Parts: sequence; C-alpha cells; structure tokens
Amino acid sequence: MIGAFLKRWFPALFGSAVVLGASAALAISPEDQLSLKRDCIRPHVWGGFETRDGLYEAAETFLGEPELTDADKAWIKTEIERQWAEKKKAEATWLEKTDFDRLDAVFQALDKSGILALHNAGNTQSDARGDAGQAWHDRGGLKSGLRGFIFYHGQDLERVIDDGQLYIGYGVVEGSKEQAVEIAREASTALSKAGFAVAVPPNADERILVTGIDWKKRSPE
Repeated sequence: MIGAFLKRWFPALFGSAVVLGASAALAISPEDQLSLKRDCIRPHVWGGFETRDGLYEAAETFLGEPELTDADKAWIKTEIERQWAEKKKAEATWLEKTDFDRLDAVFQALDKSGILALHNAGNTQSDARGDAGQAWHDRGGLKSGLRGFIFYHGQDLERVIDDGQLYIGYGVVEGSKEQAVEIAREASTALSKAGFAVAVPPNADERILVTGIDWKKRSPE
C-alpha cells in the first residue's frame, strides 16, 4: 500500500530526476520544491485520510532513496510537518459538519442499503474497481446482499481539493450496464437529497459528477 502511495506523492522525483544515475546526488530544485508542495504533499495532507504517523512512515520509506541528499530529506520532512500543523490549525475553524461529513453520511447510508461505497479507493479507476471487487468478496460475495458499488480514487481526491469537483465511479460486480446505471441513479438521488449539486450520468460510460464541494476532511489522530 505504501509503495502505491509514494508513487502518488512524488511523481517529479520518480520521473526525469532519477535519470541522473544511481551514483549522482539529487538536489531538489526550487521548481521541484514548488511542485512537491502543491501537487504531491498538499493533496495527501489536506485529503485528510492519512494519520500523522502514516505520513511520516511513507516519507521515511521514500527517504531511503540513495539519490536524495540529507538536505533533501530534511526539507521534505519539514514541509510535511509544516502543512500538517497548518491543516490542524485550520480544522479548529471549520464548522462541526463539513461537506465531507455530509458525503460520508450518504456513503454510509448507501452502504447499508446494499451499495458498497468506498472513499479514496486506490489511485485509478482500475484500482478502485479492484478494491470494490475485493471488498465484495470479503463481505460474502453473492451472500452479502450488495447490489453494486460506488467509489472515488486518489486522483479524484486531488481534483476535488483543487476545484471542488468530485467524480464518482460506480458499477456492479455481476450484472449488466443497465443495472450499473441504476446504481448510479440511486446514488445520485441520495447525493442530491443531501444537498449536493449532482450531474447524473446518461450512460454507463460516464461517471457521476458532484460539484461545488468545499473539501474539508479532518485528519485522524
């Protein structure tokens, strides 16, 4: 799990910078620092799913890379700590019930009604569908009473933090496209009743789109 998490964190450092060679020291340039702050560290701190220890554990695993200098390691850890403190301070000013809390309530209600609802499932639609299939199996498969599933993944989480738009995938483990669309409509209706602005997908090739979300998820301690 941590390996996939790290690839989502540091795409700049897993990309062109590595071609410097195993023996070369990698110094994070000011441009890469800005990219890491904005595109990598921020979504995972402000997404709200990782504990503080989880963030450090993932960072420490990555910081074992030989290409990083001691200064690079110190900078990354300091930046994680800075953003964590900034978020915890912001949390104290949030309303008791945020948009995420309302979304989570909808997901929990749908789950109880027979639609498996997954938050932050993997990093791609393929990951999320795999997670949904595994969860369906773990909960008893055909005996579980689950009629279908909905999800959003890591890239969707990054998007909603930036622009308030959350794409939600859906499907059925065993069934037709028509049955999958029915799952989407049922989920869309529940989201709309909870006060969200929802674009219902016209067919099984498009996802549910929820707009205008102010993403505020409190981080676990």
